Amino acid sequence: MGDAGERPAWLIARRVLGAVALLVWGLVFARYGVTVVRGGSMEPALAPNDVVIYRRGGSAIAQGDIVLFDHEGWPGGVLHRVRALEPGGLLQTQGDANPAPDRELVPRTRVRGVVCGIVPIGRWGRCVGERFGSCAILNRQSNTATR
Repeated sequence: MGDAGERPAWLIARRVLGAVALLVWGLVFARYGVTVVRGGSMEPALAPNDVVIYRRGGSAIAQGDIVLFDHEGWPGGVLHRVRALEPGGLLQTQGDANPAPDRELVPRTRVRGVVCGIVPIGRWGRCVGERFGSCAILNRQSNTATR
């Protein structure tokens, strides 16, 4: 064994790798964000409780993109699809499940980011609930009847 002040190489390597991992995660979260879908206005593309990953910023937006933008009364922002790019950097947005476009045009300065990934947790949960929900109800009733 070495001096009492020396640390094993594996311990130093683990600390260095931990610091590198924290740096990488910090860089990822500086460029990307995550939010949870709260409403049904974007169904079927996005279901309530789906997790959405978005690229921060509003500079590279195209027609058809789903964007997260700030909107008064919605502290978590609004996720809607870009229907048209209007003059002056304004966006015409609409929820996929909504019959008409949003009344207000959205300035690019209010865009938090463009959706680049979806984790369909909401759809998975709904599918499991639909598939096994009746079984759970029947099971609860039978347990109650046997007590």
